[in-house]
Amino acid sequence: KVSVVGTRDGVLIISSITTGVTIRMINLESEQPYKVLITPSWGLILVCTQLFQKGKQKWCIRVYTINGDFVRSSVIGNQVCSWCSFQSNSCFDYVMFADITYKVYMAEAFYLDFGQPIHRDNSPIINVRWLKDLEVGTSVTKDGSISFFSIRVEWIPKLVTSFIQKLSVERADDAGFVKRIWFVGECLLVLRSNRSVPPVLLIAGVI
Repeated sequence: KVSVVGTRDGVLIISSITTGVTIRMINLESEQPYKVLITPSWGLILVCTQLFQKGKQKWCIRVYTINGDFVRSSVIGNQVCSWCSFQSNSCFDYVMFADITYKVYMAEAFYLDFGQPIHRDNSPIINVRWLKDLEVGTSVTKDGSISFFSIRVEWIPKLVTSFIQKLSVERADDAGFVKRIWFVGECLLVLRSNRSVPPVLLIAGVI
């Protein structure tokens, strides 16, 4: 087991809880960490950082292995106010976060491929969590409201999604339906409709 500490001067310190020995110190250079999270399955280290580029403030999420090896980083649009990580039934780690614009995003922790928000509240979010037993997300806002949001998930192999990730296709199928396919994070959304049938949103994803 390890502990991870971020300092104000932009250093990430990974230490062994058992021995107390520092395993690694990572210099984040111009980025300052303000949130740290360790995923439950793979033990990935997620770090929220803030940085200034050309006088503009930006926010980023960085991924490291449990040994401190850098995996990747992703620039996000706004500051994270609450986040959590959870393990899927297929043992993949996911990260879900709420930002200061009241929006909630989710992606596989290793890839950080955040798409469109999966939920939005009407007031500042102070906490967000994924309830694994119910397979729903929940958010608590500053005004005391609690929201539950869910998607209907149909499991499909990661190998298949890798070929169609971020794909946007519009076509007519044999039944005359119009399908629109696109990705929101790790969720594959399919919209079917025609003149006689109201639009139906089918959601498939890898969680």
